[in-house]
Amino acid sequence: MGCVQWLCPYIGTYEAADDEREVVFRIETAMPIPFDDLEDYVMNTGPVLVDLDWINEMGELEGDDIYFGPDDAAAYDDKDRHSLLIVGLGTRWNGQGYTHFWIVRNCYGTSWGDGGYAKFSREMIHGRYLINNEGWAPVGISFEGF
Repeated sequence: MGCVQWLCPYIGTYEAADDEREVVFRIETAMPIPFDDLEDYVMNTGPVLVDLDWINEMGELEGDDIYFGPDDAAAYDDKDRHSLLIVGLGTRWNGQGYTHFWIVRNCYGTSWGDGGYAKFSREMIHGRYLINNEGWAPVGISFEGF
């Protein structure tokens, strides 16, 4: 089952893996999760890997704030592709209404975001969503041979 903020709140802890890791399983296959089904899948099944248009300022996120995207849509003119793992979702009152967000984990380590995690808005900005395409979820996992 995935994690929704009110059922299992994110507490900002992360333990880095040792440099030498023992392989304990292999993902044999993954299935696509359509964009419109991401929320339901994360809430009811588990994490989903997504790729997105990555702009420089995303690599500099710090703290527990919700990231809403660049102030200027032109920031997307200089973008790369990057993957994140959606591990949960949540809602926060902002004084005027609710802001819905994804809880994502990045491969940058504990110095990125809040201990390696961040909150990305699920709201549309500059006519687009920050995470705006399908994701992939593991469905075939092998434990043999390890």
